[in-house]
Amino acid sequence: MSGLSLRDLEYIQSIAQEGHFGAAAVGCGVSQPAISQQVLKLEARLGFAIFERQGKHVSLTPSGAQFLRKAEVVLAGARELLDMSVGLSDNLEGELRVGVISTLGPYLLPLVLGSIKSRYPQIRLRLSEEPTTVLEQMLADRELDAILIATEPKHQHLETAGLFFEPFALACPADHGRTPGQPVAWADVRGAELVLLSEEHCLRDQTMAQQRSAGQIPGKIRRISRVSNG
Repeated sequence: MSGLSLRDLEYIQSIAQEGHFGAAAVGCGVSQPAISQQVLKLEARLGFAIFERQGKHVSLTPSGAQFLRKAEVVLAGARELLDMSVGLSDNLEGELRVGVISTLGPYLLPLVLGSIKSRYPQIRLRLSEEPTTVLEQMLADRELDAILIATEPKHQHLETAGLFFEPFALACPADHGRTPGQPVAWADVRGAELVLLSEEHCLRDQTMAQQRSAGQIPGKIRRISRVSNG
């Protein structure tokens, strides 16, 4: 579109955030007269005022607020294109932000981090460990690039890919009297006290859902926050 550039949109976003032309100019690395003049040109091109000037302070007009919302979508899309261009280059580089649930990260990541570092030495991995709901929200808010979770995401518009299947296993005391490796029905543990992760962990929800689907009502439950194999 003639007369409109991504730089113009960045100016508008910065001015709206700072509430002041001078501070926005410093943040954008240009002079205040230059950014003011460019905004005036853009307003003339659009046919409406983006900002209401009140002395040194500026605020968005109703039309300006609508324009900014659309502008931020365009800017986010432009950043995605730049990120994609890095992914399409021969030498991948940059920061990759990955979130993982605590029941998966300590066991899976040590198996793959070495290979990732060897194959993509220019990639800087930043890892976050949070419950599933938190990770989904961080991904939706573009705070993460990918997440490793154990359930289908509840957020819409998130692309998913299955990596592997992991069955449920029952851990019992050594004197439980059951044959190791034999299938166990929920009826076999009716009335037993179950040790499950706390409410924010999806593994707890999965376990209780499986129990209910088998017609069993969850009994006494002892909560723990983490499982360790050491």
